[in-house]
Amino acid sequence: KQWYQRRVAITAGLGVLSTIGSQISLFSITILCLLRLKAVSSRKMPTDVKTPHYFSGACLVVFIISAATAIAVWPLIPQLDDTFLGALKYDPNIRLFVGFPGKDVHFNVIQEYYGRIGKKTTMKWALINKMVDDMFTSDYGDLGRKSVNFYGNDGVCLFKYFVKSKDPEKQQLFVWSILLFNFMC
Repeated sequence: KQWYQRRVAITAGLGVLSTIGSQISLFSITILCLLRLKAVSSRKMPTDVKTPHYFSGACLVVFIISAATAIAVWPLIPQLDDTFLGALKYDPNIRLFVGFPGKDVHFNVIQEYYGRIGKKTTMKWALINKMVDDMFTSDYGDLGRKSVNFYGNDGVCLFKYFVKSKDPEKQQLFVWSILLFNFMC
């Protein structure tokens, strides 16, 4: 249990660091290119750097680091689990959920167990967890449920640029908007 929790934390940490690094690099080179383009197009001789330029440069650095960190950390916010949580992992003794079942597998099991659930129902992870808990008696003890976060659900600790059709629609929108923004840079 503790080993898995450490692995998830390390995976998320490496994913965040990797994303921050790549975004800082991309934003920095974009801003440097724009500044160089402005300097070349102005056709003025360079002058000494004045104090206001140091301040604006410091503000740009803070903005770049903040934007990169926001993009990297956004998928790990617990309130956004329905958007970014890919799957859950259960104790190996719980043979009903093997591997890393996503919402679709959970929905199928819950529908078979409870019945009366429509095909088009979209369930939140909190409801799925409650319904799964209600399926098992206290004889089973802890289900050993662990979440598989945005950076760890494809087995690599990188930003999930390759979304699949089974991923949540909001996650696909987030990834495609980041890709489009990066492409524009």
